[in-house]
Amino acid sequence: MRAAAPYRMFLVPPEGPSEALRRLDAGVPPWAAGYMLPAQRLGAIRTAEAGRYPYGTLESVLAHEATHMLLHDAVGDRLPLWFEEGVATWQGRKWSLEDILIYSSSLLTTDLPALADLDESFHGPAAQAGRAYAAAFSFVSWSTRRYGPGLVRNVLAAARSRPFEAAWKSAAGETLDSSEGAWRKESLIRYRWIPVVMASSPLWVGISFLALVAGARRRARAKVARERWADEETETETEEVVPEGPGTEGAAPGSGPAGTAASSSGLPVTTASASEPPASEPPVPAIPSPEPPEPEID
Repeated sequence: MRAAAPYRMFLVPPEGPSEALRRLDAGVPPWAAGYMLPAQRLGAIRTAEAGRYPYGTLESVLAHEATHMLLHDAVGDRLPLWFEEGVATWQGRKWSLEDILIYSSSLLTTDLPALADLDESFHGPAAQAGRAYAAAFSFVSWSTRRYGPGLVRNVLAAARSRPFEAAWKSAAGETLDSSEGAWRKESLIRYRWIPVVMASSPLWVGISFLALVAGARRRARAKVARERWADEETETETEEVVPEGPGTEGAAPGSGPAGTAASSSGLPVTTASASEPPASEPPVPAIPSPEPPEPEID
């Protein structure tokens, strides 16, 4: 799956966005690690928030946001938000102990929400959004195990010409309600009783500890990556081009490479560019309208 046209991803440093992005960035919840404006083919990653759930690294945020752009190119706005967020998270990384901890803990105090009711939660407070991401991620992961790794591709192909529920039935072989009911039953059995049974067990303490360690390690890797990117940016800014002449070889500056985002699913996520724009172009595209469209918040 490839993007229909080039798009840009910008890094927002810890000190805040540039003037051109500040107005858009202000409309995104403070916990969001990234956002995408598909209509403008523009996205941004907040480097300081990349270690937050449900991401953990800059690479997983890039894969997540790139997936939003690819889904938009594939089917436009024909997908429910919970499915988009579930697929985008599934593309970025694997289901982990941290997901199990968040998901099972939430089931102790609340009922498993209907998938259709998740969409509003993605724009809510951090804890509410985290539970929505975990539920959407859980359903997509469960569905690919139940119906096969080609499920997402088949749903997208069918969704181009029919409503989402019909596209799901065509790809999965049963209705979305039936799939959701089976997932709900299995989730309640598997996850709701884990913390209850193991509440006083060293095993549950160990699982919680490992989940926290995994999250800390992802945040540490994200910090190292941010420092490495900052060093590379400094080197690029100070690097001088030596003109080609007798006894010397010219060093031409290279353009930023297009990249393929890492994916645990085998479905390639191709990004147009994650580098700074060429010097002949403005660093940030002008925002044409005073009222920007609502970004995809992640």
